[in-house]
Amino acid sequence: MILRQAVAAVPLVLLSTFLVFALTQVLPGDAALILAGPDPTAATVEAIRRDRGIGVDERPIPVRYADWLGRVARGDLGRSIYTDIPVAETLLAHLGPTVELALAGTLLTVLLAVPLGSVAAARAGARTDAGIRMAAALVAAVPPFWMGLLLLIGAGAALAGWPLVLPTLTLALPAAASLARLVRALVLDSLGEEWVTVARAKGLPGRQVLLRHALRPQAGALVTLVGLSFARLLGGAMIVEALFSRQGLGLLFVRSVTARDYPVIQGAMLLFLLALLVVGLAVDRANAHLDPRRAQ
Repeated sequence: MILRQAVAAVPLVLLSTFLVFALTQVLPGDAALILAGPDPTAATVEAIRRDRGIGVDERPIPVRYADWLGRVARGDLGRSIYTDIPVAETLLAHLGPTVELALAGTLLTVLLAVPLGSVAAARAGARTDAGIRMAAALVAAVPPFWMGLLLLIGAGAALAGWPLVLPTLTLALPAAASLARLVRALVLDSLGEEWVTVARAKGLPGRQVLLRHALRPQAGALVTLVGLSFARLLGGAMIVEALFSRQGLGLLFVRSVTARDYPVIQGAMLLFLLALLVVGLAVDRANAHLDPRRAQ
């Protein structure tokens, strides 16, 4: 099953990488001029262009893409135009902080969203439910960039010694607000089922009914939502890292776009697409474990 899904995702990965590759070929700006610094001579720019291979390949874009794809298949992502360091080495050096931030954000998202969504469902129609839903709607409407700025203004000085806290909160709060509303809908759906009515009729405590009879049947859906949240946070980390100057893939990507470092841009997007593919396969595998009928 996993192999079939991986094979089925290949056309999407190829199409996405081709679009990214094609866009990098037509981006305005000249990387050689950026590398040459202020007031360069034409000879200096031309020497840099020849040395780094900038704009010297005039073959059609599909031909260049096929050549790049062949090198990628051999494990060669090229070299950074700006630093002349292998792209794979550059990406690996920046991967750790991004994964750390995405995992921390996902963990905090789950710790906030599942209890809040469950409580809102258990108190459906009450003031607690209305308050949670209103707060979730307000927080979910704030873009990560503005959330980060608000947190920096409000708590930047107090949390200066904890460099992971503010970026994690910036990522997790809007994601938790969105996920809490989805969890509420899932739990509310379970609470209307016959087995929950039976559990209540037996006099089971409300917490046990909520955890064992309302949340547990939704485990597969929750795993899917958490996987989607992780993928979303992985993408959001690119913005947040640039805001907090965190040395991860996000800041690397922004700097590469600014410097027109096309090989790094292409490599970073390929890595991001592969990460999304792995997350999707992991979610499907987890769901198959929770419900063996899905593995058929």
